Amino acid sequence: DALPIFPANAQSTLTTLTLSENMITNFNTTRIESLVALRSFYIDANLLTEISPLNHPVLNRLYLSDNNISSYSSDLLTFLPAMSSLVYTNNHMSDSTFLESATGLKYVYAIENQISEFPNLTASGQTLQQLFLKDNLISSIPSDLLNALVNLQYLYISNNLLTDRL
Repeated sequence: DALPIFPANAQSTLTTLTLSENMITNFNTTRIESLVALRSFYIDANLLTEISPLNHPVLNRLYLSDNNISSYSSDLLTFLPAMSSLVYTNNHMSDSTFLESATGLKYVYAIENQISEFPNLTASGQTLQQLFLKDNLISSIPSDLLNALVNLQYLYISNNLLTDRL
């Protein structure tokens, strides 16, 4: 396992953990969960192909970009009640149903994936402010899903398969 067993003092004080640009293929979620003050976790630009659900009450920023992830567990965000920013650009994601369980997201960055359907973010409809879906395979934007995002300020959905039949 690439992650060390963190000493007790780090477990209660570490707020940001950056493991970017390594060669990590998987990690022990229990070690991340032991970092009780952790707010931001960067594990982008590694060799991850999957990620197990985390159970962390205060983690609010998760960066998973530039890996080889093609799918997430449907309950990936279920046990992350403070999650507000999720960045998973440049992976191989085709499905975004795992976002349905997220209730407090403010920022979602899903650029350069293979997402074919506009994500259902209605559970985060009151909080979502920015949604980045550039460079995917989305062909339509269902009005009910878009209308549910009542605080959306920025929608970036360039370079998809949208037509004039929006």
